[in-house]
Amino acid sequence: MQIVNTIRYKLKLQGIHHDWKNIVRIMNTQKLVSTSFKKEDGQLMMIKKCSQPNAEVTAIYQALKYKQMPFTMKKFVFPH
Repeated sequence: MQIVNTIRYKLKLQGIHHDWKNIVRIMNTQKLVSTSFKKEDGQLMMIKKCSQPNAEVTAIYQALKYKQMPFTMKKFVFPH
């Protein structure tokens, strides 16, 4: 519970007064999209990408001094 209170305190300092349930709802709008497929040579390729954050998510990230995109895109290739 201490982490929740710390996050809410930091947000309040920046003028964001949401309750925890609303913060979670807002942050759940940013998604991780994963795709996997087999290449012609039989290797499995996986691609992971974050969706663009909306304005509310961006405001929370900025208030917490956190990167808006934890990562842009990651590719993994698994040999067969």
